[in-house]
Amino acid sequence: MAKQYAREYEEHSSYGSAVRLVERAELPVGVILDLGCGRSPVAARLTEMGFTYVGGDIDLDALDDVRGRGFEAHELDLFVPSAELVARLESLLAGRPLAAVLALDVIEHLVDPVAVLGALHDIVSAHPGAELVVSIPNVTHVDIGAKLLAGRWDMTDTGLLDDTHLQFFSGPRLDGMLAGTGWAEVDADDVELPISDQCFPVDLPGLRRGAPLHDVFAWARRSAGPGGETYQFVRRLRPVEPIAVLVPNAGDIARVVDEDRPLASVVVVVAAGDRGRLGAILADLAGQTEQSFEVVVVAASGTVDHAELEQIHHRLWRDRGSPGPEIARREVPPSLEVLVAVLQEARGRYVCVLGGGARVSGDWLAGLREMVAIGPSRLVQMPMSTASPVDLGFWEAKSFEEAGTGAESCDPTNWDLFHDGPMGSCALAALALPAEAVQAAGLTPDPADGDLAWPAFALRVALMAGTVTSPTGSVLVAEDDLIDLDPRADELLDRLDGIPLVGRTGTVGRFGLIRSRLDHHRRAETELRSALTYKDHELTALIHHTAELGREVDRLNADVARLNASLTRRLLGPLVRRVRQQLRG
Repeated sequence: MAKQYAREYEEHSSYGSAVRLVERAELPVGVILDLGCGRSPVAARLTEMGFTYVGGDIDLDALDDVRGRGFEAHELDLFVPSAELVARLESLLAGRPLAAVLALDVIEHLVDPVAVLGALHDIVSAHPGAELVVSIPNVTHVDIGAKLLAGRWDMTDTGLLDDTHLQFFSGPRLDGMLAGTGWAEVDADDVELPISDQCFPVDLPGLRRGAPLHDVFAWARRSAGPGGETYQFVRRLRPVEPIAVLVPNAGDIARVVDEDRPLASVVVVVAAGDRGRLGAILADLAGQTEQSFEVVVVAASGTVDHAELEQIHHRLWRDRGSPGPEIARREVPPSLEVLVAVLQEARGRYVCVLGGGARVSGDWLAGLREMVAIGPSRLVQMPMSTASPVDLGFWEAKSFEEAGTGAESCDPTNWDLFHDGPMGSCALAALALPAEAVQAAGLTPDPADGDLAWPAFALRVALMAGTVTSPTGSVLVAEDDLIDLDPRADELLDRLDGIPLVGRTGTVGRFGLIRSRLDHHRRAETELRSALTYKDHELTALIHHTAELGREVDRLNADVARLNASLTRRLLGPLVRRVRQQLRG
């Protein structure tokens, strides 16, 4: 006996979503073919809406159930060649107009879903106005990912990992397959379910909200894109011309990363008045010992024209016998939003943003290559020096070595939050950003962070991917391009306080060291407070003693005054009497 699924209709389910999509559509009056209908929870609702319901399934017991409730249902095998399937569906229509085809929780059960979707495209296209509604479980639900971290892949009787599923879909795989078979999305009503049927065992560490492991994983999943809590994709589609879409498997991904992608996408930001510096930085790039990179020039319209760029390209590379990298041009004013778009579209494995007159040494990208080999996916810091010329144009006519004469080296920024030293200064030009942090993990600078957008973004990347500092290669930047993070550390950390943290190996030891130092400082503070309290008592006693001495002095002064008065009377009295006697005599 075939597996029996529920026939009860529920609003918060793929059946409820499908019915709402049909209600919102302006479908022609006609038949709705429900493929793989099972016991058909939607038959009554669709009939009430004025459609002719026709179900089809391979499960004879389910078909008897549907017919017993007064609905038309036929035996239908989807595991047949496409032409035979089209003919069978047309026979079920029996000349009646088609309004829509439903394939609810069907595609994932097919050996060849592409062939079936192609056959459905043929029959729906033959009926003007007809559309297709599909529902498909989402294998990238956060619960499945959290359980994979625990080494669990639990097939169940029904649900996300139904044990009869032959296909598993992410959003991109579904979109690619639909576009490739000629379907364009018209409407969506996905089923959102934060806690899915895969949320078991109930006490599995990291599976429930509030657990640190879950919060870190859920944050990473949310950053990567929508769908982390989507239980089923439910879409309404219309037939269009098929579009060739690459939906790579694991082998294709490895080939693209290892063979087709350049090492770096170098984004050169040209502000107004910086045209001369464009030639200088391109000269630095032409002198690189590592030439696996592309260049994207971002400049306001009219700042750099195509002919000028071609001339520079020809002079720097082709005169050296090299075709040089591809140089793309974006004629838009440089802004955070524009740079984010460039990051999202970059072909290179890493993205380096150079602006404000930054210069790079000839082994800059070679140093990046070495670091990528050691720590792929990590945020790479390149050695950085700063100079303060009166006019940045002073650098234009000089080589990197000449421009860097007298420059001061900067200590690398400490992106580790679990340390008790200074964070230091950072400059965007000294960072090589892993492109997948943006394109796959979904991290981007946040405009709400203002002038701390890039440091906050770099910290988020560092928290997720880690960091590595290159000992070779160098970047020369202007002092004005440095951001001193120490005075603004609290402000920067406040921007990151809303995300969970994951620490790399050794974090516990560093945290323990910080805690020991804090304990030492607390003990020293306690001892100092005790000493201060003792001194305070001594000072109070001394004040009291001084006051008493003051009172004693006052008493002595009074005694002296009385003694003086008495002596005055005793010494002067006889003298005064003699004088008076002499005067009378």
